[in-house]
Amino acid sequence: MPYLLISTHIHTEVHPTLVGGKYSDLEQVQYLGASKRSVLGNNFFLDELKCKGFLVLSMTEMGQTLVWWLHKG
Repeated sequence: MPYLLISTHIHTEVHPTLVGGKYSDLEQVQYLGASKRSVLGNNFFLDELKCKGFLVLSMTEMGQTLVWWLHKG
């Protein structure tokens, strides 16, 4: 089956809104009152999987876990 499930644990803390990724629109980030933050891995794995032909079908949050569901087209 050409499907892939990716999950990661997140920390829920009270802090300012952070937006990451080298392609984030700075104007939109400022509109949201957020801070642009890029760290190694922000968008690395999704970019790499896109190059391999995977497309994100859905993304959701379950408690403190983020889940991406991908399909290789």
